[in-house]
Amino acid sequence: MRTFIAICLAAVSLAAQNLIKNGNFAERKANGRPADWVVWPSKMPEGASLELDTTMSSSAGCSVRIMQTKTDMYSRVEQVVPCKPHTNYIAFFKSMGKEINSPHGGVVRMYIGPHGSLDKQLISFGPAFDYYQLERPANWNYPWKRYESKVFNSGDSEAFGVCVYLNRSSGIVWIDDVELFEYTPELRKEVEAGIGRRQLMIDLECMRANAQGQEEVLKKLDDFAARIAKWYPETRSAPLEGMPYYELHRELIAVNAEILQGRYPGKGIVVSKAEPLYPGAHLKIELPPLRETIEVLGLRGELEPFALDFTNCKSVEEEVTLLPPKNLTMELRIATAVELDEGKSVDDALVLLRPDEKGQIRFHVPGGMTRQLYCAVHLPDQAGTIATQLKWLSNDGSGVVKLQAKISQAAMPVMAPIHSFGYLCHNHGSFWRRGEVSKAILSRMHQNAEMISHVTTLRGVFDDAGIIQPEKMNWREVDKTLAILQPDSLLIFNVLLTHNPYMTLFIGKNGEQEIIPFSPEWESRVTQYLKAVIAGFKERGLGYDRFVFCLKDEPTASELVKMEKMAAVIRKTDPQVRIYNDFNSVLKLADVRKLASFVDIISPHKNRLSPDYFDAFKGKEVWCYWVQNKGVPGYQLKDFFLELKQKDVRAFSYWCMAGNGNPWTSTRQSYSIIFPGDEQEWIPSKRSEGIREGIEDYTLLTLLEQQDSAYYQRIRETITPENWKSLRREILGRLKK
Repeated sequence: MRTFIAICLAAVSLAAQNLIKNGNFAERKANGRPADWVVWPSKMPEGASLELDTTMSSSAGCSVRIMQTKTDMYSRVEQVVPCKPHTNYIAFFKSMGKEINSPHGGVVRMYIGPHGSLDKQLISFGPAFDYYQLERPANWNYPWKRYESKVFNSGDSEAFGVCVYLNRSSGIVWIDDVELFEYTPELRKEVEAGIGRRQLMIDLECMRANAQGQEEVLKKLDDFAARIAKWYPETRSAPLEGMPYYELHRELIAVNAEILQGRYPGKGIVVSKAEPLYPGAHLKIELPPLRETIEVLGLRGELEPFALDFTNCKSVEEEVTLLPPKNLTMELRIATAVELDEGKSVDDALVLLRPDEKGQIRFHVPGGMTRQLYCAVHLPDQAGTIATQLKWLSNDGSGVVKLQAKISQAAMPVMAPIHSFGYLCHNHGSFWRRGEVSKAILSRMHQNAEMISHVTTLRGVFDDAGIIQPEKMNWREVDKTLAILQPDSLLIFNVLLTHNPYMTLFIGKNGEQEIIPFSPEWESRVTQYLKAVIAGFKERGLGYDRFVFCLKDEPTASELVKMEKMAAVIRKTDPQVRIYNDFNSVLKLADVRKLASFVDIISPHKNRLSPDYFDAFKGKEVWCYWVQNKGVPGYQLKDFFLELKQKDVRAFSYWCMAGNGNPWTSTRQSYSIIFPGDEQEWIPSKRSEGIREGIEDYTLLTLLEQQDSAYYQRIRETITPENWKSLRREILGRLKK
């Protein structure tokens, strides 16, 4: 696999001139340092080194090795590169790391600045992103990987300052193959081809592993590998259809039918049971027959899923017609593959199948491929048992999936007992323009809180004397938010009033002068502004239990002093207002204790729910958040709510519901848990469904706690994702109306 992946990546280099001199570090100066590069600092401090390493390389036999023993050190190699003004560029480099520790947010990056300097950032990228997503583990090791920048513009620059560095980190990193290209149409074609080739090669290598011992199939795959190395993908116009992405992809997957026929001679469509929130496998070769009745258990009014894999063992595409039950309402959705930025795909988006003009529900399964059907059952509002079946038909076969729905006496409450919201997610107009559609997805997910979408919302209006004019404040964004939320939902409001540009947006200027934080003028305006906001909330029916003020997202230790002063002003203005703040791994435990001392509600990232942290914020209401992207499987989100209930965490937030950009594309990582593309709904994903199901599990445990506290306390610490299915069945049987 490495050979062909390397071919896919090398195409970029072959298509354009690398503007970086000695980017592979093959040439050296008389003093042993890399030619064309400047090492900074010129004299390394004790405990740090920057050297050429001929024992570790990804290409030309040499790399730069940076070693640092302290987490406050900074080392880099740099050079100045001529460029064209107002021109697009793209950059790459390779890196490998050993025992990296970076508690202060540094790690390895390639940094490019304008006008031949490093004073200002045009683009910065590298392993730091991977490190943050892994929650900054101790002694992090990562293998050789090629990192790619976004396309960026040179502006009015005629030269770039370029460096690759290890900053505020200890450990050892190797850097190699540093590249910078003008992003010409030819290069764009090669970059996009590289993405498509990686996708196909991942599938080819999977099939190669499945076909061991089948020499004719292996020979076909070798031929496909040669074709892929020279292939250019056509434009994808229908991402909702999922795989296969391209015609060559369809041809490649069809070869999997030969592997399947070796195991299941003469078979057409084979249906097997799947775990609904686990990533799907579109190249399955193990097809356990579905013989048992599928049980669907849940609260009255709950949405309960199961999943089926439809595998086409033939090499030609098959059409499947579904005949859903008439005595049970059911959504039928196709788990649609969504790309990751490294060319991989996950079955994530859940595209709704609707009846055609003849009233029939149909979907297609390409030859050799598995498509997953996600079935969401709307449990009725009446306890009992319903036996039914889902029928399917194909060109040369048919089948019946037997179902039994068991509905508990207890009902899913209108308001879930845990607050949940997408953290700063509604930052683009399309979510708000689709009011009813957005309201439906929030209701589906039991969202009962909302963070005001942007720091510029609800600006203060002051006259020339510095007196607030609340009747002139624009409340439209708040009213639009309240209109799509469930009744009695909670608002989390940012009050970033201590630094610009946000402070001026909120409280204005004193004539032409910016107002100095914590000055008498500042405190006068802030107090007036807070009173106006609180009064406006009350006019809209929001009591003190319906809103909280947030001080600063993910603060550093140096920001805590201003935040404490801000908290004091809020309490002086109105002591009944609750103050909320989050934090991540940037804050040390002592800093967390400081933060907890002046807030009412504290929200750690998920990796800070250990006993020592709970001790630090003892007596406070605890929330939690999780920055997760589309590489996180839905079942992990669902399972996390069991831990939240066990630890009495009262709210969960995540990044994000619907962010900017196109979440379907692989060229940029996405955090969106819902997808555009359907005029009648926001398309849910296995991650959004994981959050929904997790909230329902949390609710089920809360109902148990309310009805049988002694039993709940007895089982509370024993709950695990592994035993939850059997415990859940038992709990549903114990609950009363």
